[in-house]
Amino acid sequence: MDKIEGDVPCIMGEKFGELEIWNVLVQLFVLGLICHILHNIMQNILGMDLNVVWIATFYIFAPFIMIRSLRMNGVDAEVIGEPSVQHVPWILLISIKFLLILFSWLSQSVGVPLASLVYPKIYTEVLSLLSEHTHVSADVNSILMLIISFTFVPIFEELLFRGYLLNKWRDKIGLGKAIIMSSLLFACVHFDIMLFLGYFASGIFYSLVYLRTKRLIVPIILHSLTNLVSSFTTFLPSLPLTSIEELQSALLVALIVYLMLIPIIAFILYRFYKHTAKMSPHQLNMKKSS
Repeated sequence: MDKIEGDVPCIMGEKFGELEIWNVLVQLFVLGLICHILHNIMQNILGMDLNVVWIATFYIFAPFIMIRSLRMNGVDAEVIGEPSVQHVPWILLISIKFLLILFSWLSQSVGVPLASLVYPKIYTEVLSLLSEHTHVSADVNSILMLIISFTFVPIFEELLFRGYLLNKWRDKIGLGKAIIMSSLLFACVHFDIMLFLGYFASGIFYSLVYLRTKRLIVPIILHSLTNLVSSFTTFLPSLPLTSIEELQSALLVALIVYLMLIPIIAFILYRFYKHTAKMSPHQLNMKKSS
């Protein structure tokens, strides 16, 4: 375990280290399973599409499982930071977040030129998909999913990956490894190979923001902004591309910009890390309150 800076009560680090990850994950799995079973029963009875209902139910109740786990192990929920948004460099953080959103958006285009090396017909298929996406209508389920994506989802994911795992792994394997491990897991659970680097970079950014502000509410807001922007883009019509040549040119430009962004984002995240406290947020918050 890394040496803890300052006079921080060791018992809190020990309590966080005693939290059982698998126990919490099993409880979350059981919650998801129960929600899914009840959803199927109610859907068969009512004959309605209730997908949004069971997803919302899971994301509403899941945070309570993690908070309960903290309290059962003697860790107060307050150690993850006060719910204040004052004295936060919002302009800087939002600017970096939009850069990461652009990076993630462009990453969806990177795989097409690479895939074309082994499957030349992919350009034709992509062009066909784009032509079908010229007119987008929003139904009730889509709107409800949008609301869930920028309200309940960020709270659950930030509480799990930053508030829970980052704090725990910081005490077990050190800060750098904790950031990498929690961000890798964050990227993996989204099950999107095309957006993997985007999720990974965002996970690192959220971790550094949490470490820097010592308040989980800040990465929650940034995460919510990301999901809101991403959800809105699904309602936008696709680019008016009419030929494979136009598609290839657009994807080439996207690839070039994407490759240029990689070192820029890496440098920004590195600078953030160098100027970030090396203690976990729960240690810093306990030191402040002691």
